[in-house]
Amino acid sequence: RCALAGRTRMHAHNDYNHARPLLDALAEGASSVEADVFLQDGVLLVGHDRSQLTAARSLEALYLRPLYALWEEQGAVLPGGCARSLWLLIDFKAEPEASYHALAVLLHRYRGMLTRAQRAGVRDGAVRVVITGERPKQLLAGEPEWLAGYDGRVLEHDTSAPMAMMPLVSEQWGRLFEWTGVGTMPAAERARLVAIVAQMHAEGRA
Repeated sequence: RCALAGRTRMHAHNDYNHARPLLDALAEGASSVEADVFLQDGVLLVGHDRSQLTAARSLEALYLRPLYALWEEQGAVLPGGCARSLWLLIDFKAEPEASYHALAVLLHRYRGMLTRAQRAGVRDGAVRVVITGERPKQLLAGEPEWLAGYDGRVLEHDTSAPMAMMPLVSEQWGRLFEWTGVGTMPAAERARLVAIVAQMHAEGRA
């Protein structure tokens, strides 16, 4: 039985700030993790800003290589036979097109464990990659296959974008709602939130 069954889905934002990036999140039951990246000398390095970047903290070293080792060892990434994929959100902080080209080369090395998507459908893998932040949407739209999709936005939502290419939709909370979490959420705002979630789920998006 899946060890995460019945548990609230948990996302590790800025996961690289943990003592053990990725591993702490998996140990706590996260089903998605997020890392900010910059392209430097052709390598995607992890950090919130460029001052945090070091050669040792690459996207490959902190995330892709250990995920691949887990997948090779146990045939999955999430514990206890969970069928769903771990979502790996990669936040491009700058240079989205160049960053994507570097990411595409990198993901090809690990494609065996990745969700692979085309307009005709999705082949689920142990890890699903989603680009957020500065998203190279036009570049992705021209790809015949997606080893990485992108994160859409509620306020610029394009219902014609294939779910396989845009599996996730999000938005800055303050752009949609005035409620800041103090007291009871106003009924009108709660209704809007429920409607947005229902629309995205009806389209098959997270």
